[in-house]
Amino acid sequence: MERGAEVVIPAAGVAMLLLADAGITEAGPDGGPRAPVLNAAVALLKQGETTVKLNRLMGGRFTSRRGAYARPPPDQLAELRRAYGPIFPGLQEG
Repeated sequence: MERGAEVVIPAAGVAMLLLADAGITEAGPDGGPRAPVLNAAVALLKQGETTVKLNRLMGGRFTSRRGAYARPPPDQLAELRRAYGPIFPGLQEG
C-alpha cells in the first residue's frame, strides 16, 4: 500500500483460497488507504463465462490456440499431471 498498490493479487492459489475462506477482501493499514484483494477463482470463473458468451455470439469461432490460449508444452503438462492428477483425475492422460 505504501508503494501505491491499487489491488492485491495473491501469488498462489492456496493463499487466495485461505484469504477468501477468512473473508478477507481488502488489505492495508487500519485507518489508511486500502486495496481490494482479488479472488482469482471468481475472476477465472467470470472469464470462462465471458468466453462461453463470446463463443455463442460469434457463432462458435472464438477459440484461439495462440498466446494465452495455447496448449502448454508437453513437459509442463506432465508436471501438472504428476502434481494434480490425484486431485483432478481429468488431467490424467488418456
